[in-house]
Amino acid sequence: MISQCKPSMLKGHYVYATDGYIVSGSEQIPFAQAGHDLFQGDGTFTGWATVSTKGEITRIAYSGTYTLNADCGGTATLTDNNGDTAHFDLFVTKNGATMTYIQTDAGYVSSAFEIRRD
Repeated sequence: MISQCKPSMLKGHYVYATDGYIVSGSEQIPFAQAGHDLFQGDGTFTGWATVSTKGEITRIAYSGTYTLNADCGGTATLTDNNGDTAHFDLFVTKNGATMTYIQTDAGYVSSAFEIRRD
């Protein structure tokens, strides 16, 4: 049975934390990120985060778009204030309260959970 998810299910404030590696040649560069997303329910979102890459702290803001299919899987693309773009596959619970995602850009090993906060 198909869950009948739709983009409007992702609406409101969500928080997340993720970590992983950026693979560059034979080097694995560790990073961690915690942030906050605001989903509009119309296929767009904005957010901000604090990132630690190899121990160097940066703060970013970003905006993006997402799709959500009836089977509760979808994709997201965001561009941050540095001009960097990232792509993700996402998977959402039937009520839209939580999701998991994985970054699909080459050289990134990262996945996370995100939860709507009331």
